[in-house]
Amino acid sequence: MIKFRFVLLLLLLPLDLPAQVFIPNPDWRFENFNSQNHFIGRGVADVAMDKHGYIWTCSDGVQRFDGYKTIDFNSFDRASGLKGNYTSVKVDNDGRIWICSNGMCYYDDASGKFVYIKSDLRHPITGVNSYCLQKNYLWFICDYGLAKLDLKTLKITYTSLKSITDPLCSYLIDENTLFISSREKVYTYNIKNDTFSTNTLIYNNLLIKVFSVNKNGNEILLGTNYGLFSFDNLRDLNPVCNAIRDILINDMIFLPADKEKKYLFLATEGKGIIVYNTILKKTELAYVHEDNNPYSVPSNIITRFYPDKTGRLWLSTTFGISMLDMFNQQLKMRFLNKSNTDELGINKIARDKYDSTKVWMASYNKGLICVDWKTKKIEKILNANPGTQKIYDFAQLSKKKWLIATQKEIVEWDEQLGILSRKKLPIPDSLALMCNIRGVIMADANTYYITTNNGLFKYDLVTRKINNASNNNMSDKSDNRLKYILISGFYDKGILWIASRDGLFSYNTLTHKTIVYRGKGEKSNYFFFGICNAVDDQIVCAAGSGITIFNKQTKSFKVVNTIANLLNPACESIVSINNMVWIGSEVGILNYNLNTYRSSRAEHETSMMQIFPSSPFTVVDNDIVFGFENGYAYFTHDLKNNLVPSNPVIERVYVNNQPVLRHFMEQENTGNLVFNHSDNSINIAFTSFLYSDPDHINFRYKLNGADSRWQYTDDQRSANYSQLPSGNYTFYVQCGNKNGVWNKHLASFSFIIKPPYWAAWWFRLLVILIIAFILYKLYRYKINHILAIERIRERIASDFHDDIGSALSSISIFSEVADTQLKQQQPPEKTREIISHISFHSRAMLDAMDDIIWAVNPQNDHFNDLAVRMREFAIPLLEARNIQFDISMQEDILNARIKMEARKNIFMIFKECINNLLKHSGCSAMKVSVNKLNNHLELIISDNGKGFDINAKHNRNGLKNMQKRAAEIKGTIKVTTQPGAGTVTRLLVNII
Repeated sequence: MIKFRFVLLLLLLPLDLPAQVFIPNPDWRFENFNSQNHFIGRGVADVAMDKHGYIWTCSDGVQRFDGYKTIDFNSFDRASGLKGNYTSVKVDNDGRIWICSNGMCYYDDASGKFVYIKSDLRHPITGVNSYCLQKNYLWFICDYGLAKLDLKTLKITYTSLKSITDPLCSYLIDENTLFISSREKVYTYNIKNDTFSTNTLIYNNLLIKVFSVNKNGNEILLGTNYGLFSFDNLRDLNPVCNAIRDILINDMIFLPADKEKKYLFLATEGKGIIVYNTILKKTELAYVHEDNNPYSVPSNIITRFYPDKTGRLWLSTTFGISMLDMFNQQLKMRFLNKSNTDELGINKIARDKYDSTKVWMASYNKGLICVDWKTKKIEKILNANPGTQKIYDFAQLSKKKWLIATQKEIVEWDEQLGILSRKKLPIPDSLALMCNIRGVIMADANTYYITTNNGLFKYDLVTRKINNASNNNMSDKSDNRLKYILISGFYDKGILWIASRDGLFSYNTLTHKTIVYRGKGEKSNYFFFGICNAVDDQIVCAAGSGITIFNKQTKSFKVVNTIANLLNPACESIVSINNMVWIGSEVGILNYNLNTYRSSRAEHETSMMQIFPSSPFTVVDNDIVFGFENGYAYFTHDLKNNLVPSNPVIERVYVNNQPVLRHFMEQENTGNLVFNHSDNSINIAFTSFLYSDPDHINFRYKLNGADSRWQYTDDQRSANYSQLPSGNYTFYVQCGNKNGVWNKHLASFSFIIKPPYWAAWWFRLLVILIIAFILYKLYRYKINHILAIERIRERIASDFHDDIGSALSSISIFSEVADTQLKQQQPPEKTREIISHISFHSRAMLDAMDDIIWAVNPQNDHFNDLAVRMREFAIPLLEARNIQFDISMQEDILNARIKMEARKNIFMIFKECINNLLKHSGCSAMKVSVNKLNNHLELIISDNGKGFDINAKHNRNGLKNMQKRAAEIKGTIKVTTQPGAGTVTRLLVNII
């Protein structure tokens, strides 16, 4: 039972723990944005953040800022849709941006323009001021007084408060009360009853103008032109703090982290940010601009506050904007004198041994500088003697006494008595110019060792003498001399460990033995700049290409050339805290865990300080402090700054340089964009937000369907693809911080590039069908051709059988008759008649054979050959009968090709007509004409003979044979005749 109660007590104990107390830090770092880092350098009147994470500001128009680039909207750019440049900004609960600019408008993501709210014809709105948000309503002051906009329907409702001159601000006291101020009056409006009351605020005969309002419990606080006032019961006006009387307050806010609402932040006109303690009723501290503090507020005129959803505080000032991120307070810095950068580098930083609130810094050209570490203010500078101004190193001997190392001398110096001793190195004057002092190392209370570029010397505080400890022959020009170029070191159990330019220099103060340790590998691995003592008997040295770790027990080296995914970083300063080694490098501050061997980049280099720290690292409280040219920086190592950029945003999609997707896409889209096959050059613009480190956001993207792996960007925030083949694609983009910690969210969208019609399935099917049809037609053509040839063969065989067979039969019969008559010795006349029949049939057979041979000869395929044949047949016969004839043929058809069957049938029809004309017409003249008539061949044969009755019965087959032959070649034949009127035969056939 006792055990159960104990467990229950442990479970309930956390419920009684107090909430984390919010206390403003007087040394907060403000991240400033102006013309030097992607923003504008002029005054900003207002600031807000939209649903995507963009910062919107008002300064001669409207600006949209993502930390990396700024887009300026103004009335001169008609494409923006903005009508005026005097603006203010407000964001509603949906993250939509509203702008006052010659009316009321909002930014439309889909079109990329500002869209104005249309008012009715009786209330044309030209001026809008003093936005105030109430859930789904936006209250504002316009030409017609107080009005309300329904954010869902975008309908405007006007109130009974009709006239407000020069409005200044509005504030929602509660869900039923709205407070409005102008330059002369204040108004309290009852939302439910649509009524209002008016008051003029006077204090000590002064007209009070209210610029901002805030509520703390039941207390209503007014920021005015004469300081901070309370407005009890919306009637009684009283000043709350004399310290801020007569200070104009533009805005005020409780930070989201201040759950108790104890600290009220005041944006003032000329006094920076004043923090007012609402419980103690006094000012707690102030944040003002300091020239020597680059992370102070950029201006003492603060116009507006805006807290974003992550708890950051944004300020609009007369010199750009600023951001307070309480989770990004690792690195801070101070300049010694921002207006004078000549040789003011800090060479050594050390804490005062007798006053922990003071830190001493050795300047190359300013002497010893004392800094109050609580306020980071320079308390005093000890540089009275020119001989002690250019200091390389120092050691504090007592509260007022110092051992100072200049380039050529060791000086004992007292703040009150001045120089007590000045000693040069014990080397010949001829070589003194080549020997320079680098630093001092304390061995005991009376003994210090001096590092130089020519070895080690010993300084005795009692005798004030310098003696050689371990040095090299100065005339030695070999690489051996690099071992005696000593930089800095430390004393540990009788041994001095010193970083040299060629290894780790060890000097035993008891045996006076010198050993220089050097491992295998490149010279740059043992070209040391700094050194520190670490855990587990390890010494870590900052080298020219990484860090080198020395084990005192095994006397072995471990070289680390890759730190935070950086290959061979040049490292200069180094310090070890527990298992973590902190390194000052050319790319910023790195760390390396001696147990896990993991490393990361703690802070990037910045343009405000030199690439390398100019002094070794020094630990002061929780800060790692180091000097740089004209200043010093301090880095809080136990703060974890693992900020990851916001979810990536796909801003725009361009196809063939034309925008096709103007709205933002933060999640996978449900529908696909469909592009034609020619629209295959895609540009995708994306971004992310990490305002504390906007220049070091890492992006990677991949286009499924085109990329097999992630593509990593350098400084660009877009992806380009050209000549994409047709198919389905999905684009993904991801962002991460400087240490490769990736935001798990992926922004994506899908699109389809349609195939060209010749690659579509239906077209391919159609092509297959057409090819199949063509193959089938070719096959049928071949079969038909074979069948046609067979028919021709059969017809030729039939013609041979009919014509030649008949002629041969007749010749055979007549031959037998002639033979019989000769045997019977009949009269020769009869036998001669029989022989003439034989001769006639022989000639007919020869003619038929000649016609068949002519018809099948492929050399006679042109119509000209047919015309020649027709002339050769007709002209001799017509001339023999003295018949006048006229044969005319159109020239352009003579070269036309004509099929064998058509050529044969046309000739046979022509021959039949000529034979009929000679046998039966009794004509004296005839005419033949061949013409081209609408792609048809027209053959007309006419005579002036006696004609005949075409309807009369007869047993002749000539006309039938001609009709049959015309039908075989898909032609028509028409015979026109009547007794006494001649005959006209017309053949029309489509063979051309």
